[in-house]
Amino acid sequence: MFLSEEASYIHSPKRRAGNPKSHSESRPIFVDNKKRNSITPPSSPPRSRCLDNYQHNRLVKQMEDDAWCVRQELFPYDGQLQSQLEFLVRYAILAPSIYNSQPWLFRVEGNSIEIFPDTKRSLAIVDPNDRQLRISCGAAFYNLRLAATHFGFEHTTELSPESGAIARITLTKITTDATKESSAFPPSDSFLPSTSQTEHLFQAITARNSDYEDFDPTPISEEEIRTLKSVAEEENGIWFQPLTDPSSRKSAAALISEADLKQSDYIPYRQEVAKWIRAASGNGDGRDGVPCCQFGISSLQYWMGSYLRSGNWLKFSAQSHKKLVENAPLVAVLGSKLDTDREWFVVGQNLQKILLCASHLGLSVSQQNQALELPELRGKLQSVVSQSKDMQDNQLSGLPQVVLRMGYRKNSKPTKHTPRRSLASVLLKPETSPRSSADSAPFGSPHSI
Repeated sequence: MFLSEEASYIHSPKRRAGNPKSHSESRPIFVDNKKRNSITPPSSPPRSRCLDNYQHNRLVKQMEDDAWCVRQELFPYDGQLQSQLEFLVRYAILAPSIYNSQPWLFRVEGNSIEIFPDTKRSLAIVDPNDRQLRISCGAAFYNLRLAATHFGFEHTTELSPESGAIARITLTKITTDATKESSAFPPSDSFLPSTSQTEHLFQAITARNSDYEDFDPTPISEEEIRTLKSVAEEENGIWFQPLTDPSSRKSAAALISEADLKQSDYIPYRQEVAKWIRAASGNGDGRDGVPCCQFGISSLQYWMGSYLRSGNWLKFSAQSHKKLVENAPLVAVLGSKLDTDREWFVVGQNLQKILLCASHLGLSVSQQNQALELPELRGKLQSVVSQSKDMQDNQLSGLPQVVLRMGYRKNSKPTKHTPRRSLASVLLKPETSPRSSADSAPFGSPHSI
């Protein structure tokens, strides 16, 4: 069938009614292209050209049940701007966060998206200054920017807007080529690299995962380490220091283990962390938290709640984390020259860029930030980093923000993603204060205090 330039067709949703024939034989209906959403890129194919209605509905249902099943084919090219921007948020919520608390909220209004801290999901004992909360929000914001660029949006960003949000991204228009490099970013803006690199990082969003298993001893090549360091330090004021000498790595591992032991003896800390522990197979309707096996807690111990009567599970973590860090092919510290709210948010964006780059290179990564949660040990870790033979003199100021353990998986079986909250639970209505958000508090374990 030949169609004029003024019209195209999509399959009728009722094509199956009284007609058991194949999809290719279903009767088409015509849609006037002039009536399409004016913001739709001319080169963007209608959804029905790629997926029939049955496939589309099945994939949408799968995406609603599991946030990690988001697919770019489902982007609503023919939809309203509101639905398009909300689709971008689906990629933002796949970012890592402290204990998978997902402490973020988003407000879509007009042609902008704002990110707010969800203070109801903050950890007052573990993270009293909300440092890791803001790093987590920065990682989510970087995903948002990558998604906007991938789907052809030209956009600008603003930190600490008057609305009280942490940051705002304003979308100015949609280009005709979804992979065209955005002209909204001058060369000095290093968050988004070249177009090809941006596309690789975007594709890594759904592949990235935190891996807390022992890595293969195969060393990471010098070229890959230089790539990670270059990616991290493109932004002024941020430094990335690999701990290449064995003495520095052992010192860092000892500090991480010491932090685990100190925290295991502090009951308020144990109670707060317990709120974010989940059963290995999931915990009811909970879409947050970390699996109990990560702390050496069996499913039986989890459901019985016996692990809460002592801090032995954290002491087990101390031994396990020390061994993992000592045996890792690469341990690196990400830091900043300043230690402010703004810098924490910037560090979060750089952290996500590193994690996505590592995923693209085939590396597995986990964060080991225990020593950074205690001020005295954080200072000691800074001393370890500053004494590293590769540390530059102009990078000695500031404090470490994130400790990363990197390597290759011992087997090809991928690790399971931690769950994510639904899109509806992280979206604020226009003019709605984050404090009035529903479904914001953590689901919690059955033994949470």
